[in-house]
Amino acid sequence: MSDALETFRGLQEVYEFPARSGTIQTLAPRVKLFWSTERIERTPALPDQSIVILISGRKTAHLDGARIEYDRDNYLVVSVPVPFACASDATERNPLLGVSIDIDLPALNRFANIPGAVQPQAPEEPTFLPPGLQPAPVDGGLSDATRRLVRALRSPSDTLALGTSIADEIVYRALTGAHGATLLALTRPSSQHARIARAISEIHRDPARALSLDELAAVAGMSVRSFHRAFKAATCKTPLQYIKIVRLSMAMNLLQGGAREVGAVARHVGYESGSQFSREFKRHFRMTPAAVKVRRQS
Repeated sequence: MSDALETFRGLQEVYEFPARSGTIQTLAPRVKLFWSTERIERTPALPDQSIVILISGRKTAHLDGARIEYDRDNYLVVSVPVPFACASDATERNPLLGVSIDIDLPALNRFANIPGAVQPQAPEEPTFLPPGLQPAPVDGGLSDATRRLVRALRSPSDTLALGTSIADEIVYRALTGAHGATLLALTRPSSQHARIARAISEIHRDPARALSLDELAAVAGMSVRSFHRAFKAATCKTPLQYIKIVRLSMAMNLLQGGAREVGAVARHVGYESGSQFSREFKRHFRMTPAAVKVRRQS
């Protein structure tokens, strides 16, 4: 048995993965596991502001025409939650297994203020705002921290005792890595990345709430025109497109949870028209909300 498959089965025993693919919250508050033992076709995804590391397998992210490959040698820095499509050739013998660590802004600020710890690799106000999804090579420090985190996750007591501190270390390692300047920008309230991140946090706080472009620009502290341009540069979507995707992603999570009927889900995420909700859901996920319910029940 390969080391990767042994690791997968060990975590599967602890967390009782309920299906062939999915995401599960671990006992460490900011750490999630995701997996698949079957092929994943291009599927829309909206990750949290996070560091995403693969333990086994390979994934492809499709973002605005770009194709981003990542595996055990390359991880993702999600400085702002960016809608993208992902795919994988996972199988039972070669499963996909990864860990996602939410970026904790207080910890990021603490690390950024350590003298000499982080060397900025870009000006504080770059003229070009890169998309909030960037691949970076895994170095020795990050690899070591990831191995220790995975080992801790196989023990509930170790996870409770060590999980948060190791997650913080991984964020620190990313801050000192190839895209540290992008993460560093989040600690500067006046940077474009930090401004867009604040607006996105406002959207995620209550996706069903009607938010105008003027309101979001005010949260970011920018003019409407500058905000619209910077938001699209960071997320590859306009603010209104982004709000729609957040609502549909929230709806998918609710439907997969099975707690609500389709009409109730539509209203909960801000749709007054059930038929409009179903049309937009099918266009985005290539399946109807009812089909999600049926698949879950089967």
